[in-house]
Amino acid sequence: MSSIIWTKHAAERNRERQITEDWIESTVNNPDNYSNLDGGKIKSQKNFGQHTVTVITTKADSGKYLILSSWVNPPINGTADFKKEKYEKSTKKSSGLKRFFQTFLNQLGF
Repeated sequence: MSSIIWTKHAAERNRERQITEDWIESTVNNPDNYSNLDGGKIKSQKNFGQHTVTVITTKADSGKYLILSSWVNPPINGTADFKKEKYEKSTKKSSGLKRFFQTFLNQLGF
């Protein structure tokens, strides 16, 4: 029996970010490190090779962990998070005109 409660939103975001359920369950149940946050939230982190998974949970009345958010760093190649990070890095060092052009192309979906 799983100790995790999956919301539809959390499951969708994990699919988008290509984070497996095994990674999430391992991070929650056996983290490399964790910390307590305000409001009874728990931040758990676990390394999987070159990626670190971070999961924010809270304990439900049933004693199970409710997934509030999760992400992987660095983002997995091809995901929206990866593309966003790549775009932000490229525009950070750009001139004003190049940044404008890159933003324009990004808005068009390129």
